[in-house]
Amino acid sequence: MIRPLLSRLRAPAATVAAREPASPRVLPTSLRAGWQRLKDAHDRLNNSVLGDSLATLCFCLTAILVAIFCLAP
Repeated sequence: MIRPLLSRLRAPAATVAAREPASPRVLPTSLRAGWQRLKDAHDRLNNSVLGDSLATLCFCLTAILVAIFCLAP
């Protein structure tokens, strides 16, 4: 007896319009080109002796600064 009553009170199923999937975010061409140039320069620097010497110089400067500021009385 209650079941027919509940089925009449139930709201009709909602219909939802079909939605298109969101498009992937794409960077502007000039920004992508600039980022690619930066990555290429980074790769060239990593694979060269200049990159190794620059890393050594940065390490030595950091060690000197730590010695000056942390070990000085």
